[in-house]
Amino acid sequence: MKITEIPQPVTIIARDGWITCRDSSDDRPWRMTAISKYRRLGFIVVDHEGQVWRMDSISIEPPLSAWQAPLSRLLNARHSVRLDLLPVQSDALATLKTSLSEAITNGGDLHTQTQSAESIIKRIDEASSAADVLGVLRRCRIT
Repeated sequence: MKITEIPQPVTIIARDGWITCRDSSDDRPWRMTAISKYRRLGFIVVDHEGQVWRMDSISIEPPLSAWQAPLSRLLNARHSVRLDLLPVQSDALATLKTSLSEAITNGGDLHTQTQSAESIIKRIDEASSAADVLGVLRRCRIT
């Protein structure tokens, strides 16, 4: 399923510390380095209803020709992307908590301007639903 087909806004969480809230109108182009990085690393998406999704693929639209691809990588060009997602079937809340805890830990001081990483992770672990976890992000001023 494309990211634009799930209920918006969504929160995107990657293990490297990237946490952002986006809506369907936010279709900024991605740089080639980001496309390569998140194809390899992956991320999860939580919609506003609490459903957890994992990134299945990132594809450039329209696809690059054989001569455009190397030049695009060399110039780190920006491209429109299509994000395809799959629903997390088994223990979505645990997947969300684990990914978010890793993102908080790996994000350095990016997410810990107002509170320590340990206190944020403790609040995440205490959450009983995806909506509660998203509430922790808002209260901690992360999204």
